[in-house]
Amino acid sequence: MTIVGEGKDEDRTINTDSDNSISGKSAKISQWLHETSLRMEDAKEFRTLFFEAIDRIRSLGIDFHGLSFYLFEPESGPVAIHYTFHKGELSWTPDEVSEDMIEYQVCSTKEAKSWLDKQSVVTLCYLCLPTKTGTVTIVAERSTLFEPEEQDHLGVGFSALEMLVVRHRGLITNNPDLMALHDGRFDLLGDTADEIAGQVLQFITENLDLDRGGIFLQEGDVLRGFWGMDEQGVPEPITATVFSLYPAEDEYLTHAALIARGEEQFYLTEDLGAETGPEINSDYGANVAVPMRADGRIIGVLVADNFITKRPIDYDQVQPLMVLANLAAATLERNRLYQNLRLLNQELEQRVSDRTASLKQSNVQLEEEIVERRRVQGELQVLLEEKEMLYREIHHRVKNNLQTISSLLSLQADYLDDPRAVNAMDASRSRIEAMGRIHQYLYQAEAWVRVSFDQFIKGFVADLLGLYRADSVHLVVDCDPVEFDVDQSIYACMLINELIGNALKHAFAHDGQGTIWVRVQKEQEDRVMMEVADNGVGFPADLDFRQTGSLGLQVVVSLVQNLGGEIELKRENGTAFRIVFPPIRN
Repeated sequence: MTIVGEGKDEDRTINTDSDNSISGKSAKISQWLHETSLRMEDAKEFRTLFFEAIDRIRSLGIDFHGLSFYLFEPESGPVAIHYTFHKGELSWTPDEVSEDMIEYQVCSTKEAKSWLDKQSVVTLCYLCLPTKTGTVTIVAERSTLFEPEEQDHLGVGFSALEMLVVRHRGLITNNPDLMALHDGRFDLLGDTADEIAGQVLQFITENLDLDRGGIFLQEGDVLRGFWGMDEQGVPEPITATVFSLYPAEDEYLTHAALIARGEEQFYLTEDLGAETGPEINSDYGANVAVPMRADGRIIGVLVADNFITKRPIDYDQVQPLMVLANLAAATLERNRLYQNLRLLNQELEQRVSDRTASLKQSNVQLEEEIVERRRVQGELQVLLEEKEMLYREIHHRVKNNLQTISSLLSLQADYLDDPRAVNAMDASRSRIEAMGRIHQYLYQAEAWVRVSFDQFIKGFVADLLGLYRADSVHLVVDCDPVEFDVDQSIYACMLINELIGNALKHAFAHDGQGTIWVRVQKEQEDRVMMEVADNGVGFPADLDFRQTGSLGLQVVVSLVQNLGGEIELKRENGTAFRIVFPPIRN
């Protein structure tokens, strides 16, 4: 006999009595169940007796196609043993019951409940009845609720059937390991997948009364053997055994592959060789295969046989094998995840160790670089100090040399009688001293390559008036904070020197009194405007300052060109020379 999938109903003989009333029949059924429950000594008899009891209850004329028993035990808390019968399939497994379930409510109130489900293709009627140890629920295809009389007759029959279920429960509790498997208390322990597989095979032979077991795990499109047993029942690796899940030819498609694909719920045969074909060379006898499910997916197939004893395999042995298969699948998956996590941790620790060593080496290199950088910075600081000292010395010597030249010109002027020659000497001295003042400022300032012109210009202009002995001329200086480099500072000073000197000579010739304005301002587009203006007699209208024979104005035009700027002359209310040029050159 071979059973595949959900199983099938068998023809059964129903004993009837001369009393054809429903009450008489229900009493007879109750008496038969009492006697049968007491006589049942082997849990293997339970399935056959249960099916016969269902047929006897159906003989009352009340048809139903599904039934479930919940057996509650106080010490189990919310977990009850759930027996399920549906279209010829019988199973039992621990199940958690919550307070919002009808079974829990009926068990608590001891009041039956019946209701209709009209959302299905056909209308279904449910009836939940209280029993001594829990509840029983049946479902039937009918559009009306169960009548009170029907409920009474069913209550009598199912109360008696409960005795058979409780008896079965008592028989399987004689095997603590098997009972723990059904209750969910049995646990597979092991540090490795091989140890877990060994416990699974041991449980099959010691508790399920089967000769051998085997585990096949899915790898892509194949089912590969993991652990099995040899002809003497000794565990051994079977990784060389491989079944294709999708073979090119159907004759090589096995039931194990169909189970792994989810197309069969299980496979049970009393003669594997006869069922499979000539590729099975040995007489394996009875064989059973069930899926291994974890997290809603099939990860492999658990098989067992009676190769050694050649005994048949009873259908009742399939149910605990299924429970064991799912437990094994979940445990193997947890172990796989744990091993993967352990490998990841090892890899992470190695990476951390490598990174730590790399950082340590980098720190050593960094420390060496810091030492080297400090050494270079020390050398650069020495060079900078030497350069600063050199620059200051240069500015000091240039200033001294210019001062010497100015003194020589002054001495030379003392021997001259021609006023024009004396004026030329004074003008040259003025230009030289303007350059010298810049170098004097840089020699004394902290920044020896930049001149804060706003700080320098006031003192320079005041000294310039003193040089020309123009005490009657009022000076107004308005300078924004600007910085010039050495060349720009020299050019700007010489421009101011020439323009102020020109104003003192020509603007106030009639009385020697007036005002001179010196303005230095920042303008848009990063430009600087420098203006020297006076309120004197004004620049002659018919004279072009760019084409004049005056050496001073020629110097002015040349200096503006050196600054890269533009010069403009305004004649309103005196004279104003306005010069615009870019700031510090980078």
